[in-house]
Amino acid sequence: MSKDVETTADRLGGKCVQTRPATPDEQAESLPTLGRDAILDAEDAVRKRVPVPEWRGAVYVKGLSGAERDSFEQACLKRRKGKEFDLRGLKALLVARTLVDEDGKRMFPDADVPRLNAKSGRALDRIFKVAQRICGLSDEDVDELAKNSDSDLSGSSGSS
Repeated sequence: MSKDVETTADRLGGKCVQTRPATPDEQAESLPTLGRDAILDAEDAVRKRVPVPEWRGAVYVKGLSGAERDSFEQACLKRRKGKEFDLRGLKALLVARTLVDEDGKRMFPDADVPRLNAKSGRALDRIFKVAQRICGLSDEDVDELAKNSDSDLSGSSGSS
């Protein structure tokens, strides 16, 4: 597994020389070129254990697959109310879609989002931030979904 930052120290003639971190371009050059099978067979699921002191324990948060992320983004587009983008329950929705048990199975269906949303805001925020990071969802992505909701929904609805 490749490291984001690699720092090594070598003894050369009694002196310790520390190398600089490899740039992303240098890292890419040192990696093998992947073929179709290597990509499709790659184990790329990310799962992180997150402490939740408010709940007196820890949970597992997993990254979304491409299809799961598309589904989440579609659900966000459906949250549009008139000209406003309704962010209520958005954190709980991502938490529900990314919390998994020890076997990696999703713990909460979307129907549980209102109940999750009633839990500690601090706990939800902590889990949301981890989920957001490992799913590759930035604050700008959420803003972009809100901006593009009008054009994305106009083709999918029978009403104008």
